[in-house]
Amino acid sequence: MVERRFTSELELATDSFEIEAAEEGKSVAREVPPLQREEAFEIEIADTFFDEEEPPAKFTRSYDSVMNSLRLSGAKAPKEKTASAGLEGKRVTFERDEQGRYARSCEDADVRAVQLNRLRVDLSLARFLPPEDEDGDGASHALPCADFLCLLAPLEERPRRPHPKAPASARGLNIAPTALTEPIAVLMSGAEGELTVTPRERAGDDELPRNADLAFRFEGVFDGSGTLLAAGPGQAEDEVVFVYAGTGTLAWDPEDGRIEIHCRGEVRLSERFSVGVEVAGTEGKARGRLEMTGTLELEASQGPG
Repeated sequence: MVERRFTSELELATDSFEIEAAEEGKSVAREVPPLQREEAFEIEIADTFFDEEEPPAKFTRSYDSVMNSLRLSGAKAPKEKTASAGLEGKRVTFERDEQGRYARSCEDADVRAVQLNRLRVDLSLARFLPPEDEDGDGASHALPCADFLCLLAPLEERPRRPHPKAPASARGLNIAPTALTEPIAVLMSGAEGELTVTPRERAGDDELPRNADLAFRFEGVFDGSGTLLAAGPGQAEDEVVFVYAGTGTLAWDPEDGRIEIHCRGEVRLSERFSVGVEVAGTEGKARGRLEMTGTLELEASQGPG
């Protein structure tokens, strides 16, 4: 059995948030008071393997703990949401077919097939280790963003975007910028960049025998127009430019298979959006820009159960 744990803590604050809105010939422009966004998750799992193949042909994964939370606070009362993704306490079996694809199954009828099909298969942290013949000091190697995303989004292969809010019955605009509402894993799902792993000598306070320094930078552009919320039918444009850069540590023990990873970096989100709707013959338009900065800290570990 192999036990794994993934945690994440995101803290963002608005540097600026300006919005302009017009309806029925009237217009207003204002700067929104500072907002704070906090997002966190924690996942604890245990994999039991039925064979010694690599990758395994069949294994069972127990989702012992799955918790996601989002908190948005500012001038008004804080908005909070906490969920377990419906997988906490569930056991899922992964079995590889002749084409190399994994089928997922769960005896619990509450876990829907569409949810099972989204689950990430490979969560091994061994992908971050230096090649066996390059574990000396200074032998750096780089990993693509796709590998890094298993730390940021260990639950699903492709982070799922929330369903758009149903159109409001009341007349007027109801805007929720993407940088405030989308999970950070969704925003960064199309990121580009790499993570560099550089082995180093063991220091006196290192707990595990092998150690390495990490450095990373990921950036990209996210189209949030699909979930920019507005009352009634209309048109929307939304672009979020993001950057996540920082450093970290990697430690491992070749003897017992323990691996520990810690990453911390600065997040910058820059959003520009516009939306127009028509409700009951009345047109409404809004546009705005939002700048946010903060930190994202990730931790992951694996070891024998």
